[in-house]
Amino acid sequence: MIRALRSINVLRKFAVTGLLCSILSPALAQTSWLENATQLKLVDELDMPGEGYCIDIVGAGTTMRFDMPLIAYNCVLGLFPDRTVTMRNDGTLFFPAFDGCVTVMGLNERALPGTSVMIKPCGQDTPFLEARKFQKFEKFADGRLSLMGSELCLSAGPDSHATYSQTHRWRILSVEKCNLLPDELSIWEQKTVEN
Repeated sequence: MIRALRSINVLRKFAVTGLLCSILSPALAQTSWLENATQLKLVDELDMPGEGYCIDIVGAGTTMRFDMPLIAYNCVLGLFPDRTVTMRNDGTLFFPAFDGCVTVMGLNERALPGTSVMIKPCGQDTPFLEARKFQKFEKFADGRLSLMGSELCLSAGPDSHATYSQTHRWRILSVEKCNLLPDELSIWEQKTVEN
């Protein structure tokens, strides 16, 4: 009985992951995401001079991982759907290729410092995660992006590490207390990208 329940839980996890990928991936075939493509980039290039760091989905092409937290990844030249993000007038940080929004992974109505961010369908409400409450950001004059109704700002982590290539680096992406963040990890700009 216990083994059967474990098998059911594993199948549920795969079904949820598969469902999420099928919800977010079909829009990739459309090319409308290429129009007015922008990236959200840290103003300070940190340890990646000439490139800097952009908000990114882990993986590429068929290996994109919608079930993992978003990262700050070096902004390599070119248009990539997993790095094309725009701040919309309603405050959402929108991935047009996937019709998904940057979502702070808070629980019920609260996010804590250190909470990671993921891509989720815009406006989706599920048990324990009312995404609409965790998908709207306010951009301050200095470039900080604060989760609306909180004192938490979007931040890249202080440490970086190589990916599969020594020329590519990543950092965690989370929300932290705005007043405790160094500028170099929390001031963002929206950059137009050309192919």
